[in-house]
Parts: sequence; structure tokens; C-alpha cells
Amino acid sequence: MLIESILFKIMQVNYKKKILDAMLDHVPFDGWNEDLFKVAAKDLKSTPEALKLHFEGGIIAVVDYFSQQNDEKMVKGIEKISKDARIRDKIAEAVLIRLKLYEKKKSIIAKTVSFLSLPWNAPYAAKFAWRTCDLIWKHAGGDRSTDFNYYSKRSLLFGIYTAVIMYWLNDESKDHADTKRFLDDRIEDVMKIGKMIGKKR
Repeated sequence: MLIESILFKIMQVNYKKKILDAMLDHVPFDGWNEDLFKVAAKDLKSTPEALKLHFEGGIIAVVDYFSQQNDEKMVKGIEKISKDARIRDKIAEAVLIRLKLYEKKKSIIAKTVSFLSLPWNAPYAAKFAWRTCDLIWKHAGGDRSTDFNYYSKRSLLFGIYTAVIMYWLNDESKDHADTKRFLDDRIEDVMKIGKMIGKKR
């Protein structure tokens, strides 16, 4: 029974990925909406109802899954960052790794940002971005704090991360060189604030 259960979960995960991939083909043109279940079902020779069984929360559940998939890929990329690098450099590299994942999906990310910018999706947008920032601090920064530092570090990165995503979407410079400079400047600003707070203490 255990083996059957494991196999079932693997099959379910694989099918969820197929559903997501089928939807991603249409997102650049149609954006994120419930009708994607219909077009994906047509591509997969299934029914919208059958696909929704894998995403009971509706289209926002698919966007959540898309975010989690990118989180997992980002964490794998972070593992390759030099252990000897400075914390600030590790954090910056982790953000750039995330952007690298988006490189060929810019139109999809633009539609995702627009979708999550809707007032009723604001809580989800915050949840997804916070989760990403938490993973960056844990895996790139090696942070396992549970006190005030946990929230302060992630809040500062949250501001940087969301600003960089918006800047990157409009960046047409070669290899997104302007985005990299923008990221470095934002991290430097945060470092200065940290030093000022430290002096006041």
C-alpha cells in the first residue's frame, strides 16, 4: 500500500506539472483566469472539472503552484553559490538566480504580476513573495532565526525583491545589467540603514 501511495503521489505531481505547462502556453496571451482550465483541458484531452480536482482553490492555486515550482528550482540553484561568499553577495546572487529562471518567461511574469496586483489577490501576492524571501534567507543566508531578526531580515528583502522584479520587467539593457546595478544599489541602501540602526543602539 505504501508503494502504491507513493506512486499515486508521483503521478499526481507529474499531472499537475502537465496542467501548469498547458496553461503557461496560453498565459502570455490570455493572462491568468479560470478559463485556462478549459483551454488546458482541451490540450490535455480532459475536462475542466477533472483538472480542477488537482487545483481545488481555482486559478490562484495554479499560480501558487507555479510560484512553488520556481521556489524549488531557485533553491537548487542557490546550492551552487560559493559558501565563502559574503552574506550580502549570496542574497544578491539568489535573487539573480530567481530572475534567471524567469528569463524566457518575461511575458508570463508580467501577466502574473498584473494578476497578483488585483486588490483581492494582494494577500496571495504577499504570501508568495514572503515565501520566496524566506527561502532565500534560509538557503542563501543560512538564517534560522525565529526572533525579531526573522521578520526584519525578510521584510527588508521583501521590499528589495518586489522592487527588483518590477524594475526587471521594464529593463531592456543587455543581460539585464541595469537590473543587477539596481539590485546592488538597493542592497547597499539596506546595509547603510542597518549600520545607522546599529550606531543608534
